[in-house]
Amino acid sequence: MGRDGGAGGAGHGQRPRHHPRQRGALPVSGARVGLLRDERGAVAVEAALVLPLVIAFAFAIFEFGRIFYDYELAQTGVRDAARFLARMPDPHAAEAQAKALAVTGSPTGSGPARVAGWTVGQVSVTYETTPNPPDPSTGLRAFRGADPLTVVRVSTRIPHPGFGLLGVLGLGPVTLATNHAERSIGG
Repeated sequence: MGRDGGAGGAGHGQRPRHHPRQRGALPVSGARVGLLRDERGAVAVEAALVLPLVIAFAFAIFEFGRIFYDYELAQTGVRDAARFLARMPDPHAAEAQAKALAVTGSPTGSGPARVAGWTVGQVSVTYETTPNPPDPSTGLRAFRGADPLTVVRVSTRIPHPGFGLLGVLGLGPVTLATNHAERSIGG
């Protein structure tokens, strides 16, 4: 009798039993079946395949995070320098102090650079003048201030070495470039 109470064989609710020598079945020894079904070590193989990708992803996060952080520091530096020069009575005379302020955060240049490898030579200062004549009908100027208006622009380009992951990916070195402009209001 079968398990379901009927006669043996493929009764109700049972799968038919196949003999290994039946048509379509391959002869498999008991040792091979055990080896094919053995799942020990599968986690180690999966980890070996996935771990390099996880590590590369983690390095990419650190690399891009560092690039964005250094860019923000450089942007803060050139903004500070432009504001400093915009408030000086003679901005040309204070350019060296402004460049030091951009790089180190101090007009005297004391202290380390905000961004590793950033030097005063990588900071440039330009001046733009814009005519600001009074309107003949109203007597008012288009912009508040003198005629002409002077705009101070501080800019920089910093090669960023990074951790080298971008070079491995073929993206090459990154150059951080930023600038900031302020209208000169004198001192």
